[in-house]
Amino acid sequence: MNQEAGANSFSEHHQRHVRTTFQYIDKLLSEAEHTMADAGSLSPFRRHSDDTTPIQRKVTHDYILRIREAMRRVMEELNIPPPEPHSGAVWAAAINLMYCSISLNELTPKRMRAYGPLSPEAADRLDGIRAELDGLVAKLRT
Repeated sequence: MNQEAGANSFSEHHQRHVRTTFQYIDKLLSEAEHTMADAGSLSPFRRHSDDTTPIQRKVTHDYILRIREAMRRVMEELNIPPPEPHSGAVWAAAINLMYCSISLNELTPKRMRAYGPLSPEAADRLDGIRAELDGLVAKLRT
């Protein structure tokens, strides 16, 4: 980063603070958009009710694009380089799916004994649940 960014005289430390603040804002915007989209999902673990309309989601998405574009423009004006991506999206998704498999493989009758005994039928049912879900995750991983 430049020690001074043109006539604005933003030091490297000022630039870093602006970039870090914008990164945090971008994270919050992503979470807001994801929250609105996720509320309409069929997940049994939704954290929010689906009280948005398609128009609200579209307007939110459009404003988020405008905010991001404004932050990008400001960073260019201040000669603040954007951070480099840490990894590819495919790799990051694959890691999350790997953790899904690990979690499912820990969902065994042996590990459940700490919560009390399981009947043989319940143990078989748990093994079936684990195998079904792990098979679906494995197919997604390939």
